[in-house]
Formats: sequence, structure tokens, C-alpha cells
Amino acid sequence: MMSGPRKAEAEVIIVGGGPAGAATAIHLARRGRRVLLLEGRNFAKVRAADMRSGEVLSPGGQAEIARLGLAAQPSADWRLLPFEAIRNSWPNGRSTLDPLPHGLAFWQTDRGCFDRAMFALARAEGAEVQDNCRVSNLLRDEQGAVCGVITKAGDEPGREYYAPIVVDASGRRSALLARMKLKQPEPEFQRIALVCFYEYVPDCTPGVWEQHFLTGYNTAIKGTIMREGLYRFSFETDLAFRNSFAARRGKQVPHAMTLAMLEELNPILHQRFKAARPLPYSVAYAPIGYRVSRIIQDGLLQVGDAAGYLDPSTGQGIEFALRTARLAAATIEQALLAHDYRQSQFAPYLAGRRREMTEALNWLRLYLRMTRQRPLLNLFSHKYLAPARALMVRSMVKPRPASF
Repeated sequence: MMSGPRKAEAEVIIVGGGPAGAATAIHLARRGRRVLLLEGRNFAKVRAADMRSGEVLSPGGQAEIARLGLAAQPSADWRLLPFEAIRNSWPNGRSTLDPLPHGLAFWQTDRGCFDRAMFALARAEGAEVQDNCRVSNLLRDEQGAVCGVITKAGDEPGREYYAPIVVDASGRRSALLARMKLKQPEPEFQRIALVCFYEYVPDCTPGVWEQHFLTGYNTAIKGTIMREGLYRFSFETDLAFRNSFAARRGKQVPHAMTLAMLEELNPILHQRFKAARPLPYSVAYAPIGYRVSRIIQDGLLQVGDAAGYLDPSTGQGIEFALRTARLAAATIEQALLAHDYRQSQFAPYLAGRRREMTEALNWLRLYLRMTRQRPLLNLFSHKYLAPARALMVRSMVKPRPASF
């Protein structure tokens, strides 16, 4: 706790310079607000790990990018090959190819380049930005309201920054969520994703996203070519199966574990990925889904993945981050005008999230439940259910309007 008035460095401090944090900063800076954006990564150093999960931009995410005015020409270094069709290989051995609705495509991204472009746009719009600056804790006033943050830059001692509103956009590994014990498991979807990158994978078709649903353990492998010399595939399975497999065969890096599990589950895919040429970086996410019990407090809003995450299956992770950023910025603007930073003032943010994201999340939950039922998956492989597959795809990927 702190006491007494303190000089505020900004009207809003934003923790995390990824899509959610940078977009929040951009929206607020354009309103003339004094924004301090703090990012733990050092953007001056480009690392292979900056590719991160190789996430895609859904059509709805592309609409949010258009609202921000971020350059979206094909020459943009963060925009990789799009895909316009989905090939499903079903547990019964059938294969289907379904195009996305006319005019829609997913943009694959180099997440490191995308994040740097968003961070640079926030700076260009007038936000004060600092990278290589990790936030370790929150500051609170005598009434318990959040009023700033404590940072740590390299080996330097922690520094205090003050603002009437703090936005936590620091993602799934948010230190603030951990300190406040707000992160909770998503009981129905305890899964792991092993994301691997390759220089080459045989039999990939540009513009086609592959989904191979394997028998047992709610397991699938998904991916495609991102650009020449770069392929991304994600092996997703129940966390319990991965843990039992690791107990039997030993823990391994994501690429080796993917091969080992494919050897047990699908010899044909095992041979295909055994012939692939892996790149030296990969990442494991576990569990994929989680909930956040409270996303607004006095002086604090959680935005993007720090407000909860379900599953990356529909490529809407960045879209949801950008939507929550826009909604949070509009709510924060009203709070600043009213000089009222209590939790009740942030209620429109919750209402906006419900309006804009509930339908998409419900379709995603339905899709995830369906993929856990192998007989239902096999039923969807039939030609006469092609319209039903198209309906589900259209319902999940269609751009939804902004509420404000």
C-alpha cells in the first residue's frame, strides 16, 4: 500500500506491448491521452523465438487492423502467405477440402515482426513506450485501488510508475495475474499444443490449412506453409495424454515428442514428419485454455490474453486481443473524462466484451466439443454434410461489427 498523493507519469499505464497492449495505447494516444506502454521484451534484438506461435489473423482481426490503420500491403514484413481453404483428414480416413466463404482468407503472421510494427505505431501515435522493461508488481493506494506499477529493467532496481488507470495486457504469462491469483483452469479443455517450425514438410499445398484428426485422446495436428522455407504445425492433445506419454517415454522437446506420439497414433503422418526438416525453435503451450476470475478492479483492466483464453483453433486469438483493446480504450476514455476510476466505471468494457465476443466464443466451444467426439467427426466427413461444415466455418470466421 502507498499513502499520500504522487505525481502521475501518465494517465494510463499499459503493461505488455503485444497486440492487446499496443492497440490499447494506439486508441488512447489518438484521443490525446498520456499513455506509458511498458514491454518486457527487447525489440532491438531479433530472435528466432520471436516467431512465437506463428499465429494467424482471422477476417475479424483484419478488420481491427484496418481500424488501426496498420499497413496491410502484401509487402508488410509481418504478413506471410494467406490460406483460403481448410483440408480436414477425419479419423475414418476420409479427407475433405472446404473453401472459406468468398472473399475471406486468414493471414499468417510473423508474430515478432507484427508485434514490433504495432509497438512502433503506438510510438508514432504519441504513446511513450519502453521495451526491455518488466513489470513485477502493482501499486495500490490506501483504499486498495491500483494506482501504478513497479518495474525491473535488466539488473537495475525496481522503479515505481504512477497512473490512475493500469491496463494489464501482458498475456498468458502475466506476472500480475499470478500475483493476484486470478488465473483459473478451463475445466473442459485441458489441452497442450506443441508448436513446431520446419524448413520443409512434404505434400503441403500453399493456401490450404491442414487439420488431421487422429483417433483417440482428442488429438490433432494442424498447420501449413507460411512462406518459402518456413512451415508451422501444431500437435494438440489432451494434457493428461501428453503427461502419461511423457511418463512412459520421457520428456522430450516439442518436435521429438510430436514424432514419438505420431509413431504411436498415425504411422503415415509419422513418416511424413520424419521426412520433414525441423528448424531449431519450437514452443509448448499448456494448458491452452484458462479463465480469469475478475478482469476489472478499481484502477485496473485486464485486456487480451490476460483477460482469459480458450483455444487457438479458429485463429481468433489476435482478433480477441484487438477487440478487447478497442473496447477497453473507449471505456477508459469515459473514466478519464469523469475522473472516476472505480470498478463500476469499467462496466461498459464487460458489456462490450459480451456483445462482441460471446457468439464467437460459443461457436468455438461448440467446435471444440465436436472435435472431442470421434463418431461426430466421422459423420461430418460425408459429402452430404458439406453445407453443415460450411455453416460452422462461416459462423466462426465471419467478421463481426464493432459495438463501439
